[in-house]
Amino acid sequence: MSPKNHFELVIKQSKHFEGLLKTHFGATGQGLHQLVSSIKTALPKDLVKDLRKIATIRNKLIHDQDYDSIDESAFNQACASADQKLQKLTNTASSGFSSNIIGIVIAVVILLIVIISIPPWVYLIGGIVLVLLVVKRFG
Repeated sequence: MSPKNHFELVIKQSKHFEGLLKTHFGATGQGLHQLVSSIKTALPKDLVKDLRKIATIRNKLIHDQDYDSIDESAFNQACASADQKLQKLTNTASSGFSSNIIGIVIAVVILLIVIISIPPWVYLIGGIVLVLLVVKRFG
């Protein structure tokens, strides 16, 4: 791959990971290193290592005049590893949260029906609306 394509590959991958960290993990900061630092305690150490490697390669390629080519195989391997680990984390987090919140909503609705003598259909509609809002937001 030509050096020009290395720049394209590295920048696209960096932007991809920056977006994932901001969207799914609430990371804050400028650039991949800062984003990782803002949430590193919530990430596995090996994932942090992969993301730091990607960020370092990106920064060297952009800022170091003598660094105009990368080990494409090693870079792609770090990206694939990080992507796989992030995918597992996002799937686990979203499915666990959705099933937990649905269980909590059902328990609250049943409790309210038993305790208070408001017609059950009111709670059913409220519960359905709440579940739909949660699924839309986190689903």
